[in-house]
Amino acid sequence: MKEKKTANLEIKKINRTGIYHLLWEKDALSRQDIVMDRQLCLPTVTQNLNELMEEKLVEERGSVGNTGGRRAMTYGINPTARTAIGMDITKQHITAVAVDLQGNIMGKIRVRAKFSRTEEYYSQLGDIVEQIIVRTKLDRDTILGVGIGVPGLITEDCQNVFYGKILDFTGATCGEFSQHIPFRRRCSTMQTRQLLRKHG
Repeated sequence: MKEKKTANLEIKKINRTGIYHLLWEKDALSRQDIVMDRQLCLPTVTQNLNELMEEKLVEERGSVGNTGGRRAMTYGINPTARTAIGMDITKQHITAVAVDLQGNIMGKIRVRAKFSRTEEYYSQLGDIVEQIIVRTKLDRDTILGVGIGVPGLITEDCQNVFYGKILDFTGATCGEFSQHIPFRRRCSTMQTRQLLRKHG
């Protein structure tokens, strides 16, 4: 019985995730569109849409159809339901961006700051995160986390720098950089820079 319940929960999670990703890729879909694409029954789609809407992850887009009958409601993701902050660390600058669920930049801060493995520098990272939250008027409850991009090679678990010649910080840890950041955080070498290049 327990195994069956676990399997049902896993299937429900897969269906919910699949519906959300579909709406993320293709905006303004009706329930019938989702039924056809995901090969699910209408009650399952309706239940998942209702749950996603309760969490404000999905919202109504409008309606389609003009055959004299009831027009079908369409749905899409709410891009500002969750937000994230990305930081890019270089020798002389710190850049921070706030992005929505579609990767659109909501705000950006760039300050001149010489890198150093000091309490003062790491405290400044926390201050910049706070600044972009205030400047962009982010709801703290929607912030998924903070990504920190550094010019070096990091371990697979994203916790330690094993090659940091550019900033001379081999051996640094993600914990060092994030000690003043009160959100879930992840250190990386590429994602933040790619995002900044994409949006200028």
